[in-house]
Amino acid sequence: MLVEVSIGLFLYGILCLVEAYGLHRRKRWAEYLTVIGIGLFIPFEIYEVVHRLSTVRVSVLVLNVVIVYYLIKHKELFPKRSLAGQK
Repeated sequence: MLVEVSIGLFLYGILCLVEAYGLHRRKRWAEYLTVIGIGLFIPFEIYEVVHRLSTVRVSVLVLNVVIVYYLIKHKELFPKRSLAGQK
C-alpha cells in the first residue's frame, strides 16, 4: 500500500511540475492541465464525504467543484497574443 501511494504522489508531483512549467511559459495546454490536476481530487473528496460526513469535508468538496467549474467556464486565462502589425 505504501509503495502505491508513493508512486501516486510521485506521478502527481511530476504533473505539478509540468503544469508549473506550462503556466510559467503561458501555454494553453497548461490551463487544461490545471483543471485536470484540480479535478483529480474530486473523487477522493466524494469518498471522504460518503464515508465520514462532516461540514469541513462537504465545504472542501463544494469549494473544489466551484473552482473547477470556474476554470472550465473561464478557460481563456491567457489572452491570445496578437502578431506585430496585426489588429
